[in-house]
Amino acid sequence: MSHTHPSIVIAFLLLSGLAFAQDLPDAPSAAAGNFAPAKFESRPVMTGASAAAIAPRINPDVLDAAYWTTTSALVSTTVVNVELTTRCAEQRTCLTSIAPGSTRVKLYAYTLPTDALLSYATYKLKARTRWWPLSDLIFTAANVFNAGR
Repeated sequence: MSHTHPSIVIAFLLLSGLAFAQDLPDAPSAAAGNFAPAKFESRPVMTGASAAAIAPRINPDVLDAAYWTTTSALVSTTVVNVELTTRCAEQRTCLTSIAPGSTRVKLYAYTLPTDALLSYATYKLKARTRWWPLSDLIFTAANVFNAGR
């Protein structure tokens, strides 16, 4: 029973990369119901330069399936790494001394913020270079290697 909780968390994180947002229309093509006709007020016409548009903080073109797949893989392997590291430290079966005296909370306290920073760096790199998944993939491989020890 003690292994089902981490298994459920890992399965959820792996499957979260498969769920994608639907492309729904912004507005329906026809209005339904009894609505009063819209009243338009005349406003004075402004002259001069128009106000600059503000760009969205999150670019939806960058946050696609490939980004979420690499980020989900990074977070999933981090959870697996922390859980296996904690278990082998408790059972004293680790091949090497990994973070002696660290608890599960301490391991999560420095690995999850690191994952968040890596995901942010990956987000910024995705718009600029084709090598954007490299940082996430390196740390994912490191998590797999470390979990195997």
